[in-house]
Amino acid sequence: MKQYVVDRFTDAVRDELASRYRVATEDLTDLGGFESFVFEADIDGQPTIIKLGHEDRRSLDMLYAEAEFTRFLAAHRIGVAAAVESPSGNLVEPIDDGVDSRFMAVAWTMAAGDLPGRDMTDPVFWRTHGELVGQIHAATVSFTPSTPARTRPHWDEPAMLDDSFHIPASDTKAIRETERLLETMRTFDRGSNGYGLVHHDAHLWNVHVDDRSHTLFDFDDCAYTWFANDLAIVMYHSLLPHDDPVAAAEIIWPAFIAGYRSSYNLDPNWFTPFQTFLSWRDHLLYSVICRSRDSIGDMDVDAWIERFHARHESRAPLIDYDFTICTR
Repeated sequence: MKQYVVDRFTDAVRDELASRYRVATEDLTDLGGFESFVFEADIDGQPTIIKLGHEDRRSLDMLYAEAEFTRFLAAHRIGVAAAVESPSGNLVEPIDDGVDSRFMAVAWTMAAGDLPGRDMTDPVFWRTHGELVGQIHAATVSFTPSTPARTRPHWDEPAMLDDSFHIPASDTKAIRETERLLETMRTFDRGSNGYGLVHHDAHLWNVHVDDRSHTLFDFDDCAYTWFANDLAIVMYHSLLPHDDPVAAAEIIWPAFIAGYRSSYNLDPNWFTPFQTFLSWRDHLLYSVICRSRDSIGDMDVDAWIERFHARHESRAPLIDYDFTICTR
């Protein structure tokens, strides 16, 4: 989060946020947050998450588009945390930041359960997660925004890339590779059966599970991209943390893709450029880490950057596993 945004979050803004949702200021429980301020509150007897971001990152229309997409998915009985209206009947509540712009607040249903372990390899979990992502892809084929203005961006539009491209000018190799990946992906077909509005960040930090439910939340990055890219993002974050990502893939991928294919039949050809999608995610994350290194708490940033450069110096596939397995 940019420092001036943090500075503008005053007691007056917090009080106004509480007022909009008709709760006492002291009843807003601060949950932290990376790109937004995140709070928990009890609204009309329901535990609710309220996210407060700044419009310099996500506009009013973008937030309405995110909210409407989640409500569309929830209406199709898909396991997502959906946006809920404020007591005034608004999906987005703009709040003056006291300078010359606004904060934007959105309330969300709270996902039941807890985060799975970061080293989750249970095939039952992964099949269920694949089913859920497949359900979203199957549903999004028929999704139409309520108005042309309330449309989420495509993966390569400035609204998505400007916030990510912060690779140091001295790292010319990473810059060239990022540009090459961008040019390569822009040549891929955007046919409707393999491309659409997706979560775009459906990793283990954005899902809660319990004995009865498997719920995906935080659609802040939702965008139009290839369905295979959405799957690659899940695999990137789920496999690289393991000491042996390939061994983890041999357990996770067959279960995940079996669940996915039970919900949506993606053309197998889309798994051929999977390594490109993985590398693209790696470079975007590197850029975000470079941008936010001073505000990342429990992470050894220097060690991560060192591993990033080692991965790409080797010129080997990011995860040396054949992701076309189980897709034909």
